[in-house]
Amino acid sequence: MNLTETDHFEKLDKKRLSILEDLVRYRALTTTQIKQRYFGGKGYHINNVLLGLRKKGYIKSRILKGSREGKKGYSYHRITNKGIELLLDHGKELNVIDVKDLYLRPTQLKYVLVANDIMMMLSNYGWKANDSRDVKQKYKIDRRSNILGELESPDGKQFGFYVFEHNSDMRTIARIQSELKSNLGKIKNYLFFTKGQQSFEKFLQYGHKTNLATGNDLKLISLKMGVELLSKFPTEQSWVDKLAEIYGFKVLSMDIPDDEEHQSFPILIEYKGETMYLADMSYSDLSLTRKLNTYLNSGYRWEKRRVFVTYMMDKSIELIGEDARTITHEQQISIEDYNEIKGE
Repeated sequence: MNLTETDHFEKLDKKRLSILEDLVRYRALTTTQIKQRYFGGKGYHINNVLLGLRKKGYIKSRILKGSREGKKGYSYHRITNKGIELLLDHGKELNVIDVKDLYLRPTQLKYVLVANDIMMMLSNYGWKANDSRDVKQKYKIDRRSNILGELESPDGKQFGFYVFEHNSDMRTIARIQSELKSNLGKIKNYLFFTKGQQSFEKFLQYGHKTNLATGNDLKLISLKMGVELLSKFPTEQSWVDKLAEIYGFKVLSMDIPDDEEHQSFPILIEYKGETMYLADMSYSDLSLTRKLNTYLNSGYRWEKRRVFVTYMMDKSIELIGEDARTITHEQQISIEDYNEIKGE
């Protein structure tokens, strides 16, 4: 394609070119996602911009069927070969040369759009993100894997992440938990976002039944709440400091010293004059649950430190055995506390 100054350079400004670049990077984006990213979530000018790109043949737009119950679905947009050629002619470096390289199965589309929501939102708060293609290539993971990407916090902690529907079936949950075991040693930490309570409970119950624990983070939380917390408190330190402010404990240390032989949990706090461990179950964590259940008959014999457990969901704390709960101080984060934490 040969560009002339009157043909494209004046008509396609930096914003429009950036939208096309994002459609390569993310493969598909909804109108709302583009509006939030480039127009501050306000106004209707986005419709004129997308219409112009569509008329020029740079993008194609479709309706995502079933995305809004009882209503017309959300519009989503994808780049065309003509759009890719335009970017290349503008000197943009792309890792694709044809829309076939951006192919998505119909069953993948809704998950990719949700993953894009998460990655784009958190990128505003210092998080870095890689999509599923990059992650599978980086860690040599089976291309059929359900993993949606990898998130890296501002302090460098990395998490593979998955999203569950409102009521995911047990086959899906079992398949994903099997993937975790297959990829041990490749990805250490995971975040699981759930759209509904039923998926949340199924994942916990099945994981507890099968003794799913990796020794690293297996954090489970609702999608809305998870994105809120990770945005407002992007590092573990910032979250723990907020909990300390709300519940009146003092943080003594966040890591286990290299020369320390008898410290079962990394976070040490002081609460009402007592040195304790902090086990934060705000994100229901099956690995942490298992560690709490074994601590009574292992480390506690020598360390004699009780555990201050913070949690949100009753189902999370119920997975801790009765014996282990005899050496815990349990602090539920109430709705009122959560609103205060968010600053509302």
